[in-house]
Amino acid sequence: MPLTPHDELFKATFSIPSEVEVFLQTWMPAFIRLGLDYSTLQRDPDSYVDEELKSHFLDMVYSCRWRDSGNTIKIAFLLEHKSYVPQNIYLQLLRYLLAIYTRHQEKGGLLDVVIPVVIYHGKQAWQRRQLFEYFALPRAALRKFIPGFHYELIDLNQVADNLMVRLRRGYLLRNAFALMKYQHKQGEFREDFYKKVFIFTERELSREEKILFFRILSNYIYMAYSKNTKAIIQQLEESFSNVMPLEGTPGEAMYLQGLEKGLEQGIEKGIEKGIEKGLEQGLEQGLEIDRLASRFEEKVNVLQKLIEKGAEAEFTAYVSGLPQTFVQAFARQYEAAKARRLYEAAGRARKSKSESDAAREVREGMLAFGLGEQEVALYFEAVR
Repeated sequence: MPLTPHDELFKATFSIPSEVEVFLQTWMPAFIRLGLDYSTLQRDPDSYVDEELKSHFLDMVYSCRWRDSGNTIKIAFLLEHKSYVPQNIYLQLLRYLLAIYTRHQEKGGLLDVVIPVVIYHGKQAWQRRQLFEYFALPRAALRKFIPGFHYELIDLNQVADNLMVRLRRGYLLRNAFALMKYQHKQGEFREDFYKKVFIFTERELSREEKILFFRILSNYIYMAYSKNTKAIIQQLEESFSNVMPLEGTPGEAMYLQGLEKGLEQGIEKGIEKGIEKGLEQGLEQGLEIDRLASRFEEKVNVLQKLIEKGAEAEFTAYVSGLPQTFVQAFARQYEAAKARRLYEAAGRARKSKSESDAAREVREGMLAFGLGEQEVALYFEAVR
């Protein structure tokens, strides 16, 4: 299933080990916070979510050694997909943990302890229950036959705003949590609070980090928010001035540099220069078909929302990561009815049998929209 804006924000945030370290030191129980050797914190490249669980979770897994013994501990961050509390979270977690333990068992040796951390941002309040409470027990002594384990829960509805704002580090983490918390109740997202969301642009972060964080959060707002966008755009533009000016295409080089340092947002290097020389030659190391189509949909969606809200071309280019000349050409051609052709092209691209065919569908969609070959080449160059 394609990633949602919430998935993208979660994945982008928890792909950065320094943000994960801040999370562990802020929200985990004291004995875990003090027991972990953070110099060994490392992301596990594998996902343990099977087809059955994809509708429930997105996972990001880290390993870290225990300070005293050197044993490896696994921390599995699980974003709960549902906007309501699941009927029995334990059954889903059991299936997930079994997948990890089975994988470990195949390697031999003792199993690693796995700490499941469920992150929930739904509308309903989460009611924590023990696993045995889901069973009909004629005698209490029968509880010993029921599996028992614990999971950590971060219910963003219950996370205090002042705690997120006061975090000294983890600027992306706190802002991601704030935006996800208020996505379901946008009318309560006060102006004085969302101004604090982008305060990282005033902090002593590198320009690369500021550009990267700004773009991640901006993309989420335009994909997931429908209210207060005018005020948020104004705040974004004010924050934008703290990071500019930049050389060349706004933020492009720094954004790519940030990706190469470890942030995986669904973009992978691949579409080579030379679209005009033939798609087959230019796509030898292309993106996967679904990612190519999904990325195109995301760019179109961001452009559409910003243009409809009257954002300036420079700002739109900065947020979307596309060249300003491309944005200006897109805006000249833009009509809501014509934009449907672009989404249809993305749908055809997703059904293609090869990456070159998918790219061709995207290219033809842009041409049908009214863009020229030069703008098409600029697009592929920007998302390579």
